[in-house]
Amino acid sequence: MAQEIWKEYADEKYRSTFLVSNYGRVKSRPRNKPGEEILLSGYKNAGYNAIPTRKIDGKNTLIYVHKIVANLFVENPKEEKWIIFKDGDRGNCKARNLEWVDKVKYNEYRKQFQKSAYDYYENFRPNPKLTTAKVKVLKKILGDPNRKTRMKIISKQFGVSLSALYSIKRGDSWKDV
Repeated sequence: MAQEIWKEYADEKYRSTFLVSNYGRVKSRPRNKPGEEILLSGYKNAGYNAIPTRKIDGKNTLIYVHKIVANLFVENPKEEKWIIFKDGDRGNCKARNLEWVDKVKYNEYRKQFQKSAYDYYENFRPNPKLTTAKVKVLKKILGDPNRKTRMKIISKQFGVSLSALYSIKRGDSWKDV
């Protein structure tokens, strides 16, 4: 079993400094009490361990633990930009579970572990308010180059959000209609 190693993480963008271990644990270093590090409890954002902190300009932000651990403990000889979890568990931020990869391998990883509802369900319909017939009418209206009706008015007519309309227009949802 590997020994737990701690390294300091400091960035001029953030007010705080942290101690980060190769096991993915994080301690905060308060400025007013040097030597009294505080082990931070877990905070999850979309399955990723994150540290809520504050930037120098006063805005709140999140720092993702796996990114810090990879930067401090995982070799990156080819200067890759993407990080994957070898076991697919976003909560396992141990250095031995992280790997720097190129974009091709990262995209393969995402296909395997980070699927959307469209990937899981063949006939997934993101908006049950619409029927196939209504979507056909919508696509005809949205595809008309001489359309003068604003998107906001169309969204009210069909009872859907603007983002749903733009998703249909781009072809992200209702692809098969």
